[in-house]
Amino acid sequence: MIHFDEMSCLLYLEGQLEPPRAREMALHLGECASCRDLLHALERESHVLAVALTEDNEPMPARLLSPRGWGVPSWVWTLGFAVFGAGAYWLWTDSVDPWLQQLSNAGFGGTDFVSLLLFSGEFWEG
Repeated sequence: MIHFDEMSCLLYLEGQLEPPRAREMALHLGECASCRDLLHALERESHVLAVALTEDNEPMPARLLSPRGWGVPSWVWTLGFAVFGAGAYWLWTDSVDPWLQQLSNAGFGGTDFVSLLLFSGEFWEG
């Protein structure tokens, strides 16, 4: 006895099989318990999926729909970042870079300065 596969059963349930093939399947389902069980399982699964896909969505909470009470315009953020960047540039060019230039001229490079801090005074007792 030839059994039908899941795809054929799904097409039968949806009414998309050709009429001769549908009659053949109906006759087979009258005789075969395993194919009937498969058809009923697929029918239940299709019903569960249809119910899940057609459920009404939950309404949106009111707190998400209401406009925000306090909002900062985007130009304020842009201006704030620009002021911060300008301040950082000014601090670097006015204070940090000249200080590093003086240390470099005195013979302390980047790694030498770190070595000086770590291996002298209170940091090193060796």
